[in-house]
Amino acid sequence: MPRPDPGDQTVPDSGDESVRSEAKEAQLRDAAADWTVLNQVRDALAHIENGTYGHCLADGEPIDPKRLEAIPWTPYCLKHQELLKAGPSPRPTI
Repeated sequence: MPRPDPGDQTVPDSGDESVRSEAKEAQLRDAAADWTVLNQVRDALAHIENGTYGHCLADGEPIDPKRLEAIPWTPYCLKHQELLKAGPSPRPTI
């Protein structure tokens, strides 16, 4: 936090600091999301080069062309993307 100017009569406001902190966190989240997409685009370009573009990484089946049109860098078909979003299935209890 910058040092206050001795001639400045304003008192730092904890609410202002909180707003600045939340804005920084939002910027970091946005930057992380941008890096994720950038890496997915790079991976898609590599798949174009090796001839595997448009095929799901999970099972190798073709990804729906409409999905590729909407998200050209997607590595998964809709079915496997939804499974990934859902996370691991819970283990049955014994």
